[in-house]
Amino acid sequence: IWAVQVLKLVREYFLRSVEDEKDEEVSVQMSLASLLGGIGFGNAGVHLCHAISYAISGSVREFRSPGYSPINPLIPHGLSVIVSAPAVFREVGRVAPDRCLQLANLLGVDTSNVKTKDAGECLAEYLCELMKRLNVPDGLSALGFTPDDIPMLVEKTLPHTRLLRLCPIPTTSSYLEK
Repeated sequence: IWAVQVLKLVREYFLRSVEDEKDEEVSVQMSLASLLGGIGFGNAGVHLCHAISYAISGSVREFRSPGYSPINPLIPHGLSVIVSAPAVFREVGRVAPDRCLQLANLLGVDTSNVKTKDAGECLAEYLCELMKRLNVPDGLSALGFTPDDIPMLVEKTLPHTRLLRLCPIPTTSSYLEK
């Protein structure tokens, strides 16, 4: 229930919030979305993107996010969540396609002609397009990671069992390393 309301607000106001930071209506609505999201997360939980995000943010080497202090390397939580989201939803779409289609639809994607087998890809493509539009770093390599870092990131993801248990796809090290 909470997530549905959040996604409706995000669909309506998120891009506007980026385009015009001074729009008071947008600020209020995005604050409401944040509040409702927090309530929803607190009750229902989050899964793999957030578990991975802790490993990403906690393993930063040199990346400095624009808009943050340039003194210390930092990958903000939101960035560390969204960077893995396309890959995660491609996989989630295999086992929970209806959820991926619902999410894409709530975000404003026309899913009327999307086949069930393409649900995860549909959502992933939307997220990639959004990230590109907003100049979000594309993938782990843009954050300073290499393929050699994948086992370490997986190892640092696995302890977050509270989050991993909510994920509908396997969360074994061998699966996550793919």
